[in-house]
Amino acid sequence: MRNIHTPSQVEGCVVDEAQHALFIGEEDKGIWRFDAKPNASTEGKLIIKAGGDLVADVEGISLYQGASIHGKNKICWWSQAKVITVICFIKQASLIAKWGVSALG
Repeated sequence: MRNIHTPSQVEGCVVDEAQHALFIGEEDKGIWRFDAKPNASTEGKLIIKAGGDLVADVEGISLYQGASIHGKNKICWWSQAKVITVICFIKQASLIAKWGVSALG
């Protein structure tokens, strides 16, 4: 077991077992990637920064396990601020899809 710290509040996390990677959504900063191996460093890499397609106030994060898109791993996140969900490739952080939800009435 190890402790991992981020500068502000964490709102979600997901593990990609195939890549031995832990992804953490930090509310105001973005999405971090950490090595998920038990004895790995506690230093992470900020792979997707808040701003642009990732609106600050990240609320959740998950991996896309559906049909292969160009044979690459995908990560999804959503933001309370804009009620937007985004899917992008993990390694290049390049956008695949983006959509939002709104109330009727």
